[in-house]
Amino acid sequence: MPGLAKHGNEDKHSSSKKEDCDLEKTMDKIVEDSKSALATFLQDVHGSSPMKQILIGTGTGCASGYMVMRMGKLAAFAIGGTTLVLLVASQKGYIHVNWKQVTDAVSDTIRNGATSIPRETTITRKITKFAGENMLLTVGFLGGFFLGMSFS
Repeated sequence: MPGLAKHGNEDKHSSSKKEDCDLEKTMDKIVEDSKSALATFLQDVHGSSPMKQILIGTGTGCASGYMVMRMGKLAAFAIGGTTLVLLVASQKGYIHVNWKQVTDAVSDTIRNGATSIPRETTITRKITKFAGENMLLTVGFLGGFFLGMSFS
């Protein structure tokens, strides 16, 4: 009977590996289908009327701007809240924070971060090319982005 139990465990492991492989293939297919759908959509927009390009750009920009502001507010709240909790805990004697070391580390990161950003990447070239080829969509997106930021 021990051989049967071992065989059953092997079936579970091979089944789990097969499921992982199937899931990975499914995820790869979803990514490829999404890329294909986005490329098709952008081609359709590129060939459409100027008003449609402006409206699509404005709508997507507005949604993006709204989400950026919401996420920015959430991040600011989290960072500010954490800083205040650390400050209060430090004042109460629960923890000791070397604020000079924290300030120096942040200053170093800001100074070094600005020099470590690559000048041009593949994605920036693609964005620049897309913006140049789809000026109405791009300007509509930018206008909508700022409108969306004002709505949040």
